[in-house]
Amino acid sequence: ETELSDLEVLDVLSVALADAEPRVRAEVARALGQLGCPEALPLLRFKALSGDREVEVLGHCLAGILAVGGEAELPWVG
Repeated sequence: ETELSDLEVLDVLSVALADAEPRVRAEVARALGQLGCPEALPLLRFKALSGDREVEVLGHCLAGILAVGGEAELPWVG
């Protein structure tokens, strides 16, 4: 069985972060935070800055930024 690397997972999730379905975008943002790798931060920041009509998506982006970046991200999120 072949496992995907973090970068391969990020590649797939980056496309899904722009999905037309709000629930998909929200789950992708949540998954990026749970992935826990620093490479997810630019995707989460970009989505948070570019916005989303669904508050749940933005909430998961901000939570993910804090989960991955820790206290160092508080000024950015706040």
